[in-house]
Amino acid sequence: MTLTLGAAELRRALQASLEVLRARRAAIDAANVYPVPDGDTGTNLVLTFEAVEAALQKAGDQLADVAKAVKTGSLMGARGNSGVIMAQILRGITEVLESGPAEPARLADGFKRAVELAYEAVLEPAEGTILTVARAASDAAAGQYASMPEQLDAVARAAGDALARTPEQLPLLAQAGVVDAGGMGLVAVLEAFAATIAGRELPASPEDAGDRVHPSELCDGTSSTHAFEVQYMLEASDEAVPALRQLLGTIGDSVAVVGGDGSWRVHVHTDQRDRATALGEAVGTVSQLEVVSFGEQLAASTANAQASHDAARAAGQRGIPLARAASAAALVVVAAGDGMKRMFADLGAIVVDGGATMNPSVGDLVEAIDGVPAASVLVLPNNDNVFAAAGVAKGESSKDVTVLRSRDMAEGLAAALAYGDARDPSANVADMQRALDQVRTGVVVLASRDAPVPGGDVTAGQPLGFAEGAIVSADASDAVAVASAVVETLVTPGDGLITVLCGADVDAAERSRLQRALAESFPAMTLEIHDGGQPVHRYLIAVE
Repeated sequence: MTLTLGAAELRRALQASLEVLRARRAAIDAANVYPVPDGDTGTNLVLTFEAVEAALQKAGDQLADVAKAVKTGSLMGARGNSGVIMAQILRGITEVLESGPAEPARLADGFKRAVELAYEAVLEPAEGTILTVARAASDAAAGQYASMPEQLDAVARAAGDALARTPEQLPLLAQAGVVDAGGMGLVAVLEAFAATIAGRELPASPEDAGDRVHPSELCDGTSSTHAFEVQYMLEASDEAVPALRQLLGTIGDSVAVVGGDGSWRVHVHTDQRDRATALGEAVGTVSQLEVVSFGEQLAASTANAQASHDAARAAGQRGIPLARAASAAALVVVAAGDGMKRMFADLGAIVVDGGATMNPSVGDLVEAIDGVPAASVLVLPNNDNVFAAAGVAKGESSKDVTVLRSRDMAEGLAAALAYGDARDPSANVADMQRALDQVRTGVVVLASRDAPVPGGDVTAGQPLGFAEGAIVSADASDAVAVASAVVETLVTPGDGLITVLCGADVDAAERSRLQRALAESFPAMTLEIHDGGQPVHRYLIAVE
């Protein structure tokens, strides 16, 4: 029987928590109706704890090292509203462990601190949620106990009782016939802690209570209030956070800014996704931007739920339908240029700086792959030279990594548009590869020096066009004319879309000239021109 909570005990308890969360993921997803019925709370909590596990694998054996890994891993890997709050709860508990193993009285202080941090992080705390369950757990921890197993058993029971009462506090839960999904996750963690410290078998997953209202039945396909969930890491001073939290509240809800010591995770539901990011950029450095469209996420959730529900019916089973694919995949892309990086980030990708003439190292790619909170990772190298490095990085990672051969950022963008982080990795790979097979790309660059090329000599600064790797219009002196010739070479009967990504040196006048030229030459096709800001390639062009 364990009398104190030290490094080894904390490791075992967190590993057990991940195991129990994985077992209950589908049930927690299906209960997710608040604050947005998007069916992903269980998945987000699993991803959060997987990030903790990854951090623990790199941590030393000292308790202070383990506690720091838990704080950092949960902060960097926190996903969704409940994941962000869970990160604060873990932070509060582990803060007291940094100075040594905890006995019941000091662990009670940790629970108290956890609740303070959790409520402090949320702009508008709501009762009947994970916050309520956490407070009940903290109150129970403050009692008089002869041993830590006795204390944690009481904490888990109190949390379970509070969870059962959440429908009384949130009418939406009562309508759906569920308890709070985030609270379910916290109870699962506390039960895992109690069982581990007492040396018992892990708790079994509760029996499903029969068919319940699925989250999709409670809304019209969008968030109850806002269209997007925006999350990012922010490097900023502690003093900047209160004002940022208030400003985010003016453009959305479910606002949480958590962390400390200059490193923060920001979460908000909003209609103004660019504004949400800009507010962070105004006070610090934004990274790991994630934007989820609730409408698209709910559509995927509904389709998955219906398929699982129908299968269970056919087998004569009852239960909660699976609300989201059980194995989500993260996307890592290599990109250069502010516009390009922003577009990939908006599609849910983790971006590694690099590309033509500035290839990232294998170590850079491994760091990005191992750093994302997912067991499966898809990589778009967007350059043939980077493709080789990505293959090596795949072998260096313990994760399930798939490297797709995207030869440039235009191809990569087409593939990224087919990606969805809520979908099964194999479905993502199939759709992204289909997009790569269907798109044809070309580039326009300026010659760096005088040189002979097929069809004639070129001089330094002369624009060169390539369509699918073959040179086009080497004798033209105008970049717009060369770009038009590349598009003409790429277009085939039946194509409907031309996408042009303008490089860093393309000014507004040149962009307008190209837009007019392409609109006149291809009036039946849809034309999209974006400021990619990429170096080297004056234009990246995709036709499909």
